[in-house]
Amino acid sequence: MSSFQLLLEVMLIREKYTDDEIQDVIQVIKGFNKPSPLLDLMHSLQESNTALSLQSQNKKAQKKKLYNPSSVVESLRVSEPEKHVLLLGIEKDLFEKRLLPEIQLLKKYCQTLGIKVLSRTSRESMVKEIVNLFVNLSLSDIEKAIKLAQKIETEQISESDYLKLANYIIKSDGLK
Repeated sequence: MSSFQLLLEVMLIREKYTDDEIQDVIQVIKGFNKPSPLLDLMHSLQESNTALSLQSQNKKAQKKKLYNPSSVVESLRVSEPEKHVLLLGIEKDLFEKRLLPEIQLLKKYCQTLGIKVLSRTSRESMVKEIVNLFVNLSLSDIEKAIKLAQKIETEQISESDYLKLANYIIKSDGLK
């Protein structure tokens, strides 16, 4: 068998078996009480599996985006502090999926507010559009819209509620 074939088979073993299964085999080989290149290979295989697993976990952790308030929300910090706090909370809750955690619910909410959503629109883009819409609303209108989001999340909302809020927002010049 060539070295290349051995390498391919080792890679296949690494993909096929878990760390625990590889560890069990190592223990059996250690039970033979004699040095073995196979034992060294299996030990290396286990270490590389562990290293790959840690790398994968690190990449996932790095991909998770951290929330940063939008410039639109931050611009309200001095001029409208109450609205700033309210929008900061809703933006963060939407971004971190504490409110409307499923993308379909968020899309439904956007459509209710009159925001056009394409099938590939990202969560981040939808949250930005919602915040941009809310900046132009009064505090009471924002609070009503937040309550609607909470209703959508619990799926206890009727189509007439959607229409009422959408018409209210449109009539109050929320969509400029």
